[in-house]
Amino acid sequence: MSSQRMYLRQIQIGPMANFVYLIGDAEKREAMIVDPASGGVKDTVVSLVLQDRPVMPATDQPSTIPTVTNRTCAFHPRVGMAKTGDLLETRNEDPVMHNTHIFADNRTFLNVALVAGGKPVQKRVRSPGLMKLTCDAHTFMQGFVMVIDHDFVAITDAKGSFSIAGVPPGKQEISIWHETLGALTKQVIVPSQGELSVTFQYP
Repeated sequence: MSSQRMYLRQIQIGPMANFVYLIGDAEKREAMIVDPASGGVKDTVVSLVLQDRPVMPATDQPSTIPTVTNRTCAFHPRVGMAKTGDLLETRNEDPVMHNTHIFADNRTFLNVALVAGGKPVQKRVRSPGLMKLTCDAHTFMQGFVMVIDHDFVAITDAKGSFSIAGVPPGKQEISIWHETLGALTKQVIVPSQGELSVTFQYP
């Protein structure tokens, strides 16, 4: 790993002015990561828009517990997703204390101090929407969790690609969201068999 991708941050951890240095991959702090080959953007949330229609889950698989981990003074993952009814978990793997502060609709959803080596904290999410994650102890930390009330959602990988299975055939609306580039929507016609390739391009 080249030195250009590393960060070094000095953090005071006690009244005696002791310091700890946390080193990690600077890519984890970047708001926009673009694949040089494909031009695709990582960490973009892609979801089906279900308005005035019953929720139709794509799978019968049990939901896992979405977890946000404080590690090397960054949120992992930086952009995550959860379903309504999930228990959202936050934990601290750093040798310093973090104060995870999660906002939903500009209101505090969770505000908890996580000491080094402490137990993870869970809270159930009730409503769909975008959650913003900050750390009151380290203001440079930022993350997001998109809460959806169905299974038709994905987050783009390092190449900007995604896959959503089980989408009902017919006219559908797809929405994408990125923390820097914003939101876009597109109308598509999903075939009854086979696959549909969808490409979004930000202006």
